[in-house]
This record gives sequence, structure tokens and C-alpha cells, in this order.
Amino acid sequence: MFQKEDDDDSEEIYNSATTPIQFLASDDFSVGVAFVHHSKVRALFNKHVCIIILNLQTWHLNINTHTVPLQRIEDGASGSVVIFPLPAGIGNNVPRTIKSYRLPNSIIGGIHSHTLRNLLWKTRIMPVKSNYCKDDGTLICDVVVECNGYVFLNDEEDGFRIFWLSTSAADFDEQNELDPLQPCQQKTVPKRNDIVNLVDSSAEAFYTDSVNESSHSLPPCQDDIDQITIVSEGYLRIDALLSDILRRKKKMIYGSTGSQISQVLPDYYYNLISIEQSRSAKLAIVFKNPLFSRLSSSLASPSKRQRVPASFAVFLTIDLFDQSYTETKWFQNADSNNLQNWGNQLATHHQMSVMQVGPYCVPTFTETVGAKRRLKTHERNEDDEDESNFEKWKLFVNQNRLKAPKDIGMSSLYPSCDVITNGAVTTNTPVHKISCRYFPLELAYETRQSS
Repeated sequence: MFQKEDDDDSEEIYNSATTPIQFLASDDFSVGVAFVHHSKVRALFNKHVCIIILNLQTWHLNINTHTVPLQRIEDGASGSVVIFPLPAGIGNNVPRTIKSYRLPNSIIGGIHSHTLRNLLWKTRIMPVKSNYCKDDGTLICDVVVECNGYVFLNDEEDGFRIFWLSTSAADFDEQNELDPLQPCQQKTVPKRNDIVNLVDSSAEAFYTDSVNESSHSLPPCQDDIDQITIVSEGYLRIDALLSDILRRKKKMIYGSTGSQISQVLPDYYYNLISIEQSRSAKLAIVFKNPLFSRLSSSLASPSKRQRVPASFAVFLTIDLFDQSYTETKWFQNADSNNLQNWGNQLATHHQMSVMQVGPYCVPTFTETVGAKRRLKTHERNEDDEDESNFEKWKLFVNQNRLKAPKDIGMSSLYPSCDVITNGAVTTNTPVHKISCRYFPLELAYETRQSS
């Protein structure tokens, strides 16, 4: 529900069926992340409250987000992000108070990506910045904590706000110092040291009473030590990363005119493909070629413009702890009108190739070929063996059929979490069942005819 609070303390209730809500649930059902889209709410008001109630058997959770709505930016959505424990993350002995975190005024840029499932990953190590950490190098921390937990990345449209999450204080094993003289994890050491940084916490902890379902700020209690905790918060700046790449690749991209190109970044779009080895992020960045734009606005001959790519794309892996990165593959495109579609397509096909899903289960099928074939995806939470059925997909590959045998589930590309939405409510669509792939609970609706 949404509740308006005016100066005269009068209250007005808004229908939550008009407010899109999405949340990620980890595959072990221990951590959830909810996205509440304020910009889609028709009513404008100064302060509102969103309460999500998840009732599983005898377990209750209220998520209460106090927010001040942001003005919607041109290509994004403002909203609240809530990080909260799910039943498997709490255990059988439900504490009286359940701790969660909220980010009241957030940009939710992940809705433009190829999926939201790429934002929550398991991890084994987390960075910790101590008081004596030096800021003059590329290391973002001097201590790492070995801890089984999760890393959540919120896309804020110029980069990712990163949260390293521990589900229990008992998971901390030991601290190991990072040796600044150790070789970097990736090939290129950036000239900039502001690509990834640890930042002060922007999340607000709040506590839900599991008995009366009230939600409010409370001082830490004894139960708090064994609940979800944000160990560190960081920020990955895509603009800074792209700036460093363009500086290094100036001659390749701009040719002999490189010194004359403006220092203003070109239009760009990016995707997170995956988190690898707990500390490296694989990214796809696409951007317009400033040289092509310059030639298009000049009197250059059409033949000269045709020889210059309109846009570029690069796959790279960046180490989130030392900011080093490795470019793994470059692409170019004669069109620059829709960077978002191109970036989403590149990221989706690459992850299909990694997971050997769809036509990529056939060895002869490559990403170069895949870019020319139409493949549709869906966000249903299901396991489908046909998505890796060689016999079914080899006909599509070998006979060059235009239509794929089936749509491919994003859950096959990103099995580490599920996406749950209230889309059925906001669109008045009947729901026959609600289930989680790896949690033994299913809510089914049975329709009976009256006698």
C-alpha cells in the first residue's frame, strides 16, 4: 500500500496495484532485493510508505521504505531498493526483530538491461577499508574478509553501486592483508584510480518486528549480530572506465585525428554480464564513435563515412579490488541509433555461449553467427532441459531456420537467483501458481465450478 502523509496529518491510501515491484530471490532463498518503482506511481506526494508483506507459513516480513520521490530522469526510473533476509537466511528460530536495509532515493537502471538476474551473486571474499588504507594507488582496500555471502550491484545509469553482504557474523573466518606489490589480477593497470572506490554507506538499516509486523528504526539488539549485514559498499564508475579505455585506444578508434577529438565522452550503454571468482566483473560497453559523428556533420564524402564504424563495443573483465582490467573482445557496428538493443543483444548472446544454452549447445554455433539470428528470451523461473537439447537445436543451427524452437529462459543464463514481480497484479493477469525453483514451497490456485 502507499500512504500519503500531509502536514495536517491526514492520510490517503493509494492502490498498490498500480506500483510495479520486482524483487530478486537468491537460489537458496536466503537473501532478497526488492525494487519499488516510484516514477510509475500516478499520484505525486511528499512522503510515502511502501509495505511488502511476504507470508510463508508462519514467517512474516514487512519491508517499510520511507522515501521522498525523485523527479524521473529521461532514461531511468527512481525508486527504493530494499535488501532483506528470506526464510532460509534466518533459520528455524525466527528472531523477534528482523534486520533489513533500504536505499530510499535510488536510480533503478537495471530495468533497461537484458535482465535483473545479473545483479545478485554469491561471493567468498569481501573488501574492507581500514583507517590506515592509502588512497594514492589503485587498490580500493588493504584488507579482505573471507566470508560466504552475496554481492549485489544496483545499476544507477552511470555505474553500479556495489554492496557486499554477509548473512551471518559467524561466516567471518579470517582477515588477510592485500600485498600492494602483488601482480594485478588483470592485464591493464588504469591511469585513473577512481574507477572503483569504497564509499560511505548509503543504506539505512531498519528492523521489523516479526510478531506484530511493525517496521521502524531500532538500536541493534542481540539478534542483530547473526543477521544480514552490509560489510562494505563501493561504486563502479563506467564513465571513468570508458574514459581510461578511450585514452588508451585513441589511435585505434580516432586514427590520426585523435588529438582533435573532444574530451567529452560519447553516448554509451553498458551491461554487467557476470561476476567471476568473487572479485571480477565481466562487462559489455557499447558507445558511439565520435569520429563518425564528426564526419557525418561535415562535408566528408559518403565513401569516407562508410569506412568509419558508427559505434564500437568492448567486452572486458575488471578486478573490483585493484581496478585493473582486460579487454577480451572488440566489435564495431555500422549503426549507432540503438546502443541499448545492441548492448543487450551482445550481453545475452555471450552469456548463452558461456552457459551453452539454446543454439550455443551446438559446437558449431558462435557469437558471430548468433548476432544474425533472432532469439527471444523470457523471465519465467523454470528449468527447461530443452534449452540445452542438442537434437532440438541442431536443426535450427544446421538448417538455418528463421524461427527458434523455443524462447530461452533468462533463468538458464543466470541460475543464481529468481525474479519475482507483481506484474500479474498491475496488468490484471490471472496467476495459476507461484513457486521458487530451489525452495520446497508452491502456492497454487485451483478454480472450482459452483454446483
